[in-house]
Amino acid sequence: MKASKLWQKLAANFVFVAVAAIVLSFFTVNLAFEKRFSEYLKARQNLISQQIAEGLALAYLRSGGWTNEVIKVLPHWATVTGVRIKLVATDGRVLADTGGSGGKNKGWLTKKQVKIGSYQVGTVYISPVKLSRSIPSAELKFRKAVNQLIIYGGLLAIALALALSYFVSQRLTKPIEEITKAAKEMEAGHLDKRVLVKSEDEIGKLGNAFNHLANSIQRHQHLQKLLTADIAHELRTPIATIQSHLEAYLDGVMKPTSENLQSIHEEILRLSRLVDSLGEIARLEAGELHLDKSEADLSKLVKKFVEQFRPLFKAKGVRLKLELSKEPILVKVDRDKIKQIIGNLLSNALKFTEAGGTTQVSTAKNSKRATVSVSDSGCGIPPEDLDFIFERFYRVDKSRTRSTGGYGIGLTIANELVKAHQGVIEVKSALKKGTTFTVSLPLNS
Repeated sequence: MKASKLWQKLAANFVFVAVAAIVLSFFTVNLAFEKRFSEYLKARQNLISQQIAEGLALAYLRSGGWTNEVIKVLPHWATVTGVRIKLVATDGRVLADTGGSGGKNKGWLTKKQVKIGSYQVGTVYISPVKLSRSIPSAELKFRKAVNQLIIYGGLLAIALALALSYFVSQRLTKPIEEITKAAKEMEAGHLDKRVLVKSEDEIGKLGNAFNHLANSIQRHQHLQKLLTADIAHELRTPIATIQSHLEAYLDGVMKPTSENLQSIHEEILRLSRLVDSLGEIARLEAGELHLDKSEADLSKLVKKFVEQFRPLFKAKGVRLKLELSKEPILVKVDRDKIKQIIGNLLSNALKFTEAGGTTQVSTAKNSKRATVSVSDSGCGIPPEDLDFIFERFYRVDKSRTRSTGGYGIGLTIANELVKAHQGVIEVKSALKKGTTFTVSLPLNS
């Protein structure tokens, strides 16, 4: 049965890795132990052989030669030590061989000279008759105990791996399950659902990303509702005006004079401008806008565009100041689009700056970017509105009055045009102190 949940898959992988590591460790430890144990047995066998050779030399010395008393004691030594002993005289005669009664072996493992001082009196060949008989029971019990401990330790480690894998996998996947649950609740329409982020790891980053996405979705849903209401409002007034005039003409209440028709014409132009602006935004957002770029000095462009607005500022009594970079700022831009961006920013500054106030336009550059800033001493923008001012139809003035008018899409168009130039537009504002819009564009390198 395949695991269908992530925690089950993680647990299965953890267990597999743990079991593989435990099995590998078991065989590695077992091989190392067997090697050391074999070395111990060889050392022990060598010691026994040396003791037998020394014992035969001592017996030879005491008996004055290879007597029957010496030969008769060899079977006893062979039985006690669990080995086969063959004694050979210096002339090659086999004096004794315990193999006949002790069993068969596959070869002599040890050959020792029997010496009295430096004088050799014989040679003894020694080999275990049966491994179990040559190894004392204490060593065999120790070997068995070690093997059992390795097996029991492996089984215990597997059990711990199962428990820890379940705990770890549950802990890792629980936040993901919470995010999945929250996503389903959002799908059901509960857009205020968020997840609690408890860590700063990858899962914590996933939780933060989910919360940011949820905030964005909730904000865009709110803006979509406002957009629908704003479009309805923008369309309702001109349509109602046109409808009322036409009904008056049909009923004979009003005559289609040039003056009356002019009013209808103005409303139609108003609708046309709205539709054109929406179409321009759609093209900008779809990336279908063609930019006719050429190299230009940004300061000269700004000065030229600003001078065209100076009469409007003078008529309202707002002082318009220029603070341009003394060195050339070369950029590659669409001149008409840059004019449209600056025009939108200047129009906003003029609308929200009272008579006697000041609007300043400045240019600057650093090693990679060129900037144009438009600052005013107007009423400022509330902090809660700063994140929305580039949204379509969003207006800080909720009364929808035409005195601070427009459709609420001028900044949206300016923002999209700046993006089309690989630039960024930023805003800083303080209530009753003024607002500064800064457009940052790449230098023409």
